[in-house]
Amino acid sequence: MTGEAPSFELYRRRLSKDPLEIRLLRISHSSYTARDDPIHCSLDTFVFSEAPEYRCVSYCWGKQEFKFISITIDGKVGTLNVTKNLFRCLQQLREAIRDATQADSYVWADAVCINQNDDLEKLAQIKYMGGIYSGAQEVVAWLGLESDRRGDGSDEAFDAEGNDEGLSCEMQSIVLPLK
Repeated sequence: MTGEAPSFELYRRRLSKDPLEIRLLRISHSSYTARDDPIHCSLDTFVFSEAPEYRCVSYCWGKQEFKFISITIDGKVGTLNVTKNLFRCLQQLREAIRDATQADSYVWADAVCINQNDDLEKLAQIKYMGGIYSGAQEVVAWLGLESDRRGDGSDEAFDAEGNDEGLSCEMQSIVLPLK
């Protein structure tokens, strides 16, 4: 997934393999008032063995339709394109965090936490995905909008409606034991 290039250098350097590093996303819900408000996040790098608790999101990348999320690193704000399906997942997580139905924590989503424009980083991180998922506090399986009956993440039925009234989402959490 590439989309447009970020407006600043989002991935300053390749993640280390020794010691293993991962990037984690933190969703801000402080300025959120409506579902379609921009999603604001921070992206931090951690040595895997010292990373704070996080949850992984598992989702279908879906069609190559993109939405922007705002990413802040060291006080600098830029944007990144993510698939519409991941965008909807992040919206739902933001809402669940705000409503206290999900704990505020870091999130690992492959499309954001791995530099998709760096083949060497992608190959290295793919090797460790099993460990990244098993190291998570929980794994959230995003099943998509209820209106997405095709299962491809396109939510075309939702788009045809043109609004968020009566929006119905499905989110399933699978709790994994901590080590």
